[in-house]
Amino acid sequence: DRDRFLAFAFCRNDLLIELDGAQVAHFIGGPTAAMLGKPPEELKGVPASDLFTPESQPLVEQLLKAADRGERIKSSSVNMIGPNGAMTPPFEMNGYKFGDLEGHYFLALRSMSQDAKDEEGRDASGLMGGNRFAETAAERVKALQDSGEDVHLTLVNLPELDELVERLDEEAGKELLERLATKLQANSVGGDTAGRMGDTGFGVVHDSSMDIEALQRQLADISVDADPEGKGLMVDAATTEIGGPDLTSDDIATGLLFTMNKFRESGDFTMDTLCGSLHTLASEASKYVNVFTEAVDNEQFGIVFQPIADARTGEVHHYEVLSRFNLAEGESPYQYITFAEETNRIHTFDIAVVKKTMAWLRRQPINASRYKLAINISGRSLAMDEYVNELHSILKENDWLQGKLMFEITESARIDDMRAANGFINGIRERGYEVCLDDFGAGAASFQYLSSMEVDVVKLDGPAVNNAMNMPKGRAFMSALTELCHKLNIHTIAEMIEDIEGLKFCRDCGVDYIQGYLIGKPNPDISTFKGLPDPALFSVK
Repeated sequence: DRDRFLAFAFCRNDLLIELDGAQVAHFIGGPTAAMLGKPPEELKGVPASDLFTPESQPLVEQLLKAADRGERIKSSSVNMIGPNGAMTPPFEMNGYKFGDLEGHYFLALRSMSQDAKDEEGRDASGLMGGNRFAETAAERVKALQDSGEDVHLTLVNLPELDELVERLDEEAGKELLERLATKLQANSVGGDTAGRMGDTGFGVVHDSSMDIEALQRQLADISVDADPEGKGLMVDAATTEIGGPDLTSDDIATGLLFTMNKFRESGDFTMDTLCGSLHTLASEASKYVNVFTEAVDNEQFGIVFQPIADARTGEVHHYEVLSRFNLAEGESPYQYITFAEETNRIHTFDIAVVKKTMAWLRRQPINASRYKLAINISGRSLAMDEYVNELHSILKENDWLQGKLMFEITESARIDDMRAANGFINGIRERGYEVCLDDFGAGAASFQYLSSMEVDVVKLDGPAVNNAMNMPKGRAFMSALTELCHKLNIHTIAEMIEDIEGLKFCRDCGVDYIQGYLIGKPNPDISTFKGLPDPALFSVK
């Protein structure tokens, strides 16, 4: 029976290790000669501390302590000592301690390719990011809080990390990130509650015994060791307690995501300014959840319209539908939309906007059928079956919407699977609806989106258009871009056009349509735009 279970285990794993209660190897199976430089019989009786690299040993200790508490070891990245003492590539380690099997630890290790990291929601360093980190950390936090332990979140920022990685060759840069990640994991609760929070930021969930200043020194030492110039990196850190016993795992995960977003957006991270606000940031997340849920469930949001006009005639082609929450003065709906995207709630709002727009169209007189409205879809929603299925159901049951709606994909940078996104786009187009790709030109990936997704319209990013107007080669670049789109049978819209100079620039560069305050500000009363086009404005050549 044991051989049969081993055979099943090797279907997924490369190495199987059984440690006795003293954490000494009782059994090792797999191609150990190739991977570790020794046959299995020579590794029996070797302490676990001699199997893993010095960098991974603190992490392994944390993982085994978690196993002592009855927790599973889940998808943790570790390095072992390979042939001739070299460090092996990372392994993904899972495991458990069985009290009814002499208290032994059972570990399964799989070689961790980049594909495997991506599948597990990890980046090149082996750390989790985004939702995966928040969910894993929340589960761990809740379990510890329920047992009466204090749990803290430390945000670590290495502001010059990108510059150091750029100075290193690819292999050295990768090794630096892995060493930093291993040190953070080793200090985290259970060894798997450290995550990536932006390009230079990290988060660690830990107990009250962790020495923050020691961690900062250790990370700085790792950077000095990797830096050819010996300078190393400055390491900032800020710490706070997380939540309270009355919070659910979902509450904690939401609070973590909210805090992570604020951390990424913080332009002046310092111990003094951020540490004092973390409590507020975490609790503020509940307000966002309540406002957003109320807005969706009870349709407590409004819609306004902004015209998109022909760049040459001024005739309105369609109107973009924009959402407005009932917010306090100074609050931006963008904050709520971003929060909904980060916490996987945005698809519910996107459907609510479709329904609200449909209701508005139904109230219009028959002779107002000329209105054509563009509804925004977050790039996050495209990957959610719940959204896709409900949208198709709505469009199937309401054929009268054809010619009245088009869809504009926003936050395209969040699209991970472009093949799936293109499948969604083609499905919508087959039903007779045009699709627009927003924010085009905002990043290097834009051309990849253009080649991978069959859209009808691209909206040129406002800041990109303004930059082109002010650059010597900007006119040539913009003209080439619109010519490419025309050859692909794709129309172009330039946004944020606010003056005559912008209008002239767009005309000269071959842009088809314009949007911006020059044409009209967003307004809940669409009849405001009946006076378009302005003869004086469009007599300008």
